[in-house]
Parts: sequence; C-alpha cells; structure tokens
Amino acid sequence: MASRSNIIISALSLVGVISCSAMLVPETSDPYKKLDQVTFLMNSGRPIPSERLIWESIAIFSKNGDKKGLAKAYDEYGFFLRSPLVARNSDRYLKSGFIDNTITLDNRLAKSIEYFEKAKTLFIELDQPDLLCHVCYNMGISYALMNQIDSACSAYDASLKYNKENIQRNPNAKPIAPNGYATLEEYLLYCKQKAGCQR
Repeated sequence: MASRSNIIISALSLVGVISCSAMLVPETSDPYKKLDQVTFLMNSGRPIPSERLIWESIAIFSKNGDKKGLAKAYDEYGFFLRSPLVARNSDRYLKSGFIDNTITLDNRLAKSIEYFEKAKTLFIELDQPDLLCHVCYNMGISYALMNQIDSACSAYDASLKYNKENIQRNPNAKPIAPNGYATLEEYLLYCKQKAGCQR
C-alpha cells in the first residue's frame, strides 16, 4: 500500500508530462488550469489523462501549501472516482489500477467519499461555506449510490446548511441550481426526497 507521500512523489514525476491521450490540451504548470483541463477531458470521455492531471495538481498544491487548491483537487478526484467513465474503462483500471493504489473498481465509491472528506476538512479550515455546500452535495450522491441512505441524507442536510450560511453571509450570492429548479435549496430538497430521506 502506497503512502500519501509516495503517491504525491509519483504524481510530481508526472508534472509536465502529457501523453498523446491528452492531445488538444495545452501543457501548463498552473494547477488550477490543470483542473480546468480535467473538466474538458472528462466531458470528452477521457478519464485516463484526467486522473493524471488531477494528481499533478495535487502534487503542486501540496508543494506550494495551497490548501484551497488542494481541497478543490481532492473534490475533483472524488468526482472522478464516481464517474461512469471510470466504469466504462474498467479493463484499463483492472490492468493498471489507479494512481492511488488503494483504490479498486469495487471500492471507488467509498474512496470518492474519502477524498470528499479530505476536501471538506480543508474547506472547513478555510471557512468556505459555498464550497462546503458543493462537496457535501457530492458526498450525498456517493452515499446514495452505495445505498447508505442515512449518510446520504446527513450529507444533503449539511449541504443545505452550508448553502444557507453562504447566502446569509453573501446576500448577493446566487448559487447555481440545475435547470428546472428555482433555487439550489429546492434542488437539494429534491435530492433528499429522491434518496428517500424521511425529513
């Protein structure tokens, strides 16, 4: 089992190296731009270079002591692990595994929560209710997919709490809700109902 430091050292060795599978993505040393590239790659159906870029970002954020960036990268990795694209590339992951070699196809949802928890810890330290709202929502989805309904409901409740706190602090804030929902609160309440939450 690789330690966190070994994983980060391995990721550092990847910095600046983008294979042909990430063609059309310009090389950059900016970890925030790397995370933006992950969004492009995932939307293009390319999880393999996406994982590498996330870990390159984690390595740079860790080296620079950028807690907010690190939290965003952990959140992105949690989202990555939950992606259906990973399941659709199962042959590759069965053969070569994940960069974090404690992750398997079978435990990736539970591991996604571990990474969301890492992000949450940092966002609490940084006092970022808007980002806490987002990461708790993501945790709720992962728990719901594992049929851990009580935990999903608690995560959605936490997301609602942080959303309210964000609006109270920033009255002009307009959290984005999916199409068909007037507010983010309305959408989160729908998520709770869909998960079967009792309250």
